[in-house]
Amino acid sequence: MYYIGMIEDDEAEASSVMASLVINTKQLCEESFKLYDLVKKASFREELFEQILNDIKENNIQGLIVDYKLDTLDEVMEGIEVVKFMHEEVPEFPVIILTDVPEKSKENDKADPDKVYAKEIFMKPGELETQEMVYHIVRNLERYAKRRSELEIKREMLLEDVVNTSKYDDETYGKLLETERELSKYVPIEMTAIDKEYDIESMEAVMETLKECKSLLE
Repeated sequence: MYYIGMIEDDEAEASSVMASLVINTKQLCEESFKLYDLVKKASFREELFEQILNDIKENNIQGLIVDYKLDTLDEVMEGIEVVKFMHEEVPEFPVIILTDVPEKSKENDKADPDKVYAKEIFMKPGELETQEMVYHIVRNLERYAKRRSELEIKREMLLEDVVNTSKYDDETYGKLLETERELSKYVPIEMTAIDKEYDIESMEAVMETLKECKSLLE
């Protein structure tokens, strides 16, 4: 079973969206959704973003559904801000956009056109188009969960190799950093600035030069 976070300022519409999902897939149930509280206050944006990232870190959600236009929060935040934030922080995390103007929403370069759905259609669970939308959403959740799990397992194995190796192994360390870079697209992880800028080919060249210098001194 998967879990989805929802950012929607209309409770009735949120209920309709959840119903469409539950009716059209066995992978979701009534307990599969987390509806984030939307309260107007100065620190709302920062607190919401922090909460979302924490839920992703803890694997509490595997996807996010965002109302493109949050009418009751027009003074504080629009749905597209959430989309942009997610694109910058965890670009491979599934973010589904529901909107009354899908074509306009698809024009935004931060929005994946394949994950922008017409709210009016989506809230009709019996429609064939809605069933197809739900199918694609679940497939995105499956792909995300599978890839994240693969990368986390690989990272743990490489970390174990690094810890258990008595001397510095640039190849293993390089693989670890590459894995962490890829994993950081799926889940927020701590990486130093040096790690982010690390280049395997450059490091290999440096290590080779150091080895040559060492052999000359021996």
